[in-house]
Amino acid sequence: MRELNIFVRKRGYTDKLYFLNLKLTWIFVWACLILNAVSGLLGVTSLDIITYGIPAAFGELAIHTGFIIWKAKVENCRKYKKEDIVEWNS
Repeated sequence: MRELNIFVRKRGYTDKLYFLNLKLTWIFVWACLILNAVSGLLGVTSLDIITYGIPAAFGELAIHTGFIIWKAKVENCRKYKKEDIVEWNS
């Protein structure tokens, strides 16, 4: 775990946000699985958070991943002076 903290500490702000997003997504998934396991003891009757929450969490993570990849592509195109490859669709 210490190696991961050193790896994350040396990254940029966007990468730190991505690792935080990844960590929080998996914490949320595990919390939903634990809730599912103890729902009978707690008297929880509606488990809609599992039905809608887990796909939403991974969907948000996918959007964040797509943004990171797009940002890296734009930065590399600017770095190597290939700005004609970058498409700006609005």
